[in-house]
Amino acid sequence: MIPMSTDLVERKTATMLAGVYLQAETEIREAYRLLEQAKKRLGDAFLDSGWYFDPNPRDSNRVGTEGADYALQKMKINAWQVIINRMGIKQLLSVERRNKLDRQLQTGEGLPEISESAIIEMLEATAGNLPNYMEEAVLEVFDYLRPRHSRYKTNSEFEIGKRVVLTWIVEAGWCGRAFRVLYNRDCYLNAIDNVFHLLDGKGVVKSHYGPLYQAIEESKDGTGQTDYFKFRACKNGNLHLEFLRLDLLARFNAIAGGARLKKDQGQ
Repeated sequence: MIPMSTDLVERKTATMLAGVYLQAETEIREAYRLLEQAKKRLGDAFLDSGWYFDPNPRDSNRVGTEGADYALQKMKINAWQVIINRMGIKQLLSVERRNKLDRQLQTGEGLPEISESAIIEMLEATAGNLPNYMEEAVLEVFDYLRPRHSRYKTNSEFEIGKRVVLTWIVEAGWCGRAFRVLYNRDCYLNAIDNVFHLLDGKGVVKSHYGPLYQAIEESKDGTGQTDYFKFRACKNGNLHLEFLRLDLLARFNAIAGGARLKKDQGQ
């Protein structure tokens, strides 16, 4: 059983966020109505002189209802980004599910309107799905740590050993840093960190990148350790990772590896 906590955000926080959002929505709609009036008056007064004045330089073609709808859609997306980050939902998700959520937060597709009930509903849905989210994250990390066709002998097929080699994770750093984490690879390090924090009953990592990522970025020689891992970065882009908590590694293997994999493969 993986330790978990459903205390993501207090109800009073949801009430406050929804109230502030709805008040801002009303004020912005009135501002865009006044903006349309001002633009028309300026156009009537100055257009024939060849001078064009745009009171909305950020988006000159959208005023009135269209402008308000456009601006409020952008505001809704930004608001959900803040709410989801404050709830810590992303840290609970697998990399695949997190990437899907990020795409939704970029386009706004499928995002509900901001309200207290919508925030509470998302909170309750997340809490109800915590066991599934956590299991997904554990299985995903296990599969990531055991490349099926790897030439690296430290990566086992059915069980993760004390040491693993992760490929294409780091590159040479600059400004006093020996190495830096490759773009779009930080999510995998964050996922590994999250899983072992959860297995230890510590909840999800609170920072955006996590201790392992930070330790690699701050290392002067490409080596270092955190509470759960010892690492050595290499010039070929590989990261040698050693698990320091063998009790957590055993629990990790019990959940994701061994009998489960053999059963799936008919052994």
